[in-house]
Amino acid sequence: MGRKRRSRTAPAAEQVNAERVDAQRRRRQKVVITWSIVIVALALVGALAYSLWPRPSPYVGFAQCLSAKGAVMYGTDGCGHCQSQKRQFGVAFKEVAYVNCDYSLACLERNVTGYPMWILADGTRLEGEQPLGLLGEKTGCVLPQT
Repeated sequence: MGRKRRSRTAPAAEQVNAERVDAQRRRRQKVVITWSIVIVALALVGALAYSLWPRPSPYVGFAQCLSAKGAVMYGTDGCGHCQSQKRQFGVAFKEVAYVNCDYSLACLERNVTGYPMWILADGTRLEGEQPLGLLGEKTGCVLPQT
């Protein structure tokens, strides 16, 4: 009964076991990194979608009132002041009575010579980009406080 003989395969088995542990650790790291990338990508997509999503506009009722009172905006696609006027309303602009002079003879019939031009029900002409407050005063429509 002498000494116990040490197996020559023991160090090899320890090395195989260490390699297996390292491989498992690398797989876990890859999974964590992959899920982190997925989560960040989803957060970025969500933030982008939120920033592009149309927000409710406080001007919907105001724009509807302008149209109901006979106020019409005449403009063109290439007119920077027209685009600026539209931006003042935001998504509510779709409620504004608007005539695109690029495609309508109504502009010639109404003698629209500058853009944008607002023509009110009483025939008043407001040439150029108008403050929303002035449009409210001229039509009796209440501009919401934002």
